[in-house]
Amino acid sequence: MEPRSHIQAGGLRQPRRRGSNAQRSRSAFEKAMKELVEKPRKLEAEIAAEKGPFLLFALFLRQDAADRWDLVVAAPWIEAG
Repeated sequence: MEPRSHIQAGGLRQPRRRGSNAQRSRSAFEKAMKELVEKPRKLEAEIAAEKGPFLLFALFLRQDAADRWDLVVAAPWIEAG
């Protein structure tokens, strides 16, 4: 039995990167989430600059539909009706 520190005749090998597909998937997910957050954030800033601050400005993922989001807002300047 050979010792674990045995170096192959071809020299040292770089260790395989495990999870590179997982890393790419994670990166794509993070990019999508960043885009999802940035668009409403910019919209909120533009409207708040014009009308005034919001008390609530939130996105909620619908429980019954994984690809549907609800935007819920509250502000003192929103009219009831």
